[in-house]
Amino acid sequence: MEDRLSAFLSKTQNELGTELESLKMIFEMKKELFYKTTVKGILAEEDIAEFLNNYFSEKRLKDKALLTGNIAGELQKNKTGDIICEVNGTPELKIVIECKFDKSIKLGDIASKDVFTKKFDTAWSQLIEAQANRDAKVGIIVFDRSLVDGSILREYDNVGFIQGIGFVSIIDSQKGDYSNLAIAYMLARDVAINAKIPEVDFNFLVILLNRIIKDINEVLTIKSLV
Repeated sequence: MEDRLSAFLSKTQNELGTELESLKMIFEMKKELFYKTTVKGILAEEDIAEFLNNYFSEKRLKDKALLTGNIAGELQKNKTGDIICEVNGTPELKIVIECKFDKSIKLGDIASKDVFTKKFDTAWSQLIEAQANRDAKVGIIVFDRSLVDGSILREYDNVGFIQGIGFVSIIDSQKGDYSNLAIAYMLARDVAINAKIPEVDFNFLVILLNRIIKDINEVLTIKSLV
């Protein structure tokens, strides 16, 4: 048996080596293409939408994941919100997913940021913007483990929830592991279905805002006098 194995390996060594080298080159080329910003973004969105639709089919859900592409949303000329998921196939009940395979995107607690700078893309801002732009009930932002800022990984290693903002999901696209996205989606789905719209007394809100504006103006007047 050893002699026969030895003979087989001797005959196929060169051929196997060539094939393995070809596979290695293909893998390296795909990896290089993936890390190019424009390509990785498009590939990520397509793969995530495909995974979600397959997941819905397996779980026998009527949900649909739709790529928004270059279509602007509710905000003028704004394309934030890469994937819209219609819960139970209902266009009025949506979950928006923003894919960010970008190490420059930080968690971005708004309390520590200057919101008037030109570049202010963070997990916080992207979730808020995506939900407003796509008129969605809940938002999910998806990061790839190989392309995510350390500030986000320290807070949310797999799946996380930013209170009042939305969900964070860390996937591993190179390993084909999207399980964290499935967890985040099902949590977001429960929120979307069960969340109630609070009743707002708009007259009281107007009075409150007017009072806040009055106080701000007084503070600014005192500051200018000082």
